[in-house]
Amino acid sequence: MYRNEKQLEHGYERYIDWVNRVIHNGQAGIIIIVSQINRSLKLYDIITVVGMDTAIVDVVSIVTILQDRKIGVHEGKF
Repeated sequence: MYRNEKQLEHGYERYIDWVNRVIHNGQAGIIIIVSQINRSLKLYDIITVVGMDTAIVDVVSIVTILQDRKIGVHEGKF
């Protein structure tokens, strides 16, 4: 890296670090939101997530990353 360059980090990396700490500390955190969305999808054909329309893609991406890094599990798959 050059002297005047700054290393950029994706915003979700900090979130994934936080989720990792939450899991190791035995807390629930935002995982509850993902669980509630998942539960709603099983109960209803269509759900509306108010105020999170732009965040839902991030939630899906984060869940996928957590699963790929073997930090979390979705639908019992690792």
